Amino acid sequence: MSAPAIELVDVVKRFDSGVIAVDRVTMAVAPGECFGLIGPNGAGKTTTFSMLCGFLHPTAGRLRVLNVDPSRPGALQRVVGVLPQDAALPPWARVGELLVYWARLSSLPRPEHAARAALETTDASVDDVAYACGFGTAANLRKHFRRAVRTTPTAYRRAFAG
Repeated sequence: MSAPAIELVDVVKRFDSGVIAVDRVTMAVAPGECFGLIGPNGAGKTTTFSMLCGFLHPTAGRLRVLNVDPSRPGALQRVVGVLPQDAALPPWARVGELLVYWARLSSLPRPEHAARAALETTDASVDDVAYACGFGTAANLRKHFRRAVRTTPTAYRRAFAG
């Protein structure tokens, strides 16, 4: 019998706030099996998925995807592709910071440069970006961008300077 494609053994995710989002989940998905996580809001589906992708790390337990620990940087690079549920930025995210983070997850040698290059290759208008990121209007996007620039570390500001 081959190793499971996805395996979780007593996986726990406890956030700094004390909230336990995932509590001792154990499951295995066989290679080629179609599997879904179904449950009410707050059940831990997104947190579990984020751990499977390596975006979050479990507090306890063991997690393997294709017999690899997804919390190891770049472990699933070029092996697994992810499209988040609505493909929009989460409300807490900053565009530049998220692109740099994803570039680091992909083990790119110069993440800040790669993020800027990705932004430069798009022909999207400011209104398109604002809508896709959930800001609604270009004015609202600019407001959030100005706030992000004021609170973003200098390294990011240099990376995204015009």
